[in-house]
Amino acid sequence: MPCADDSQINRLLEESRRGLDRIEAVDLPTVQAAGALVVDIRPSEQRERDGGLPGAVVVDRNVSERIGLANATDLCGGYQAWLAENAAGQ
Repeated sequence: MPCADDSQINRLLEESRRGLDRIEAVDLPTVQAAGALVVDIRPSEQRERDGGLPGAVVVDRNVSERIGLANATDLCGGYQAWLAENAAGQ
């Protein structure tokens, strides 16, 4: 049985995410179809290595932090969860 990660960074992330309406990878197509703007803030190296997120607008993380995005949230598990969900669905 894996141990719970009680590191300071995980506690901070948990606290920061409390007010977010996080999106599950399986729900992303539905959310996009409903009009959500999906923004990919991964570094270019990750996008080049792993591929792009269809329908997403690419905005560097530093730029997204400066401009602020109303009602922004994150994708549970990030791109890797989306990739796994889409690989499983093929």
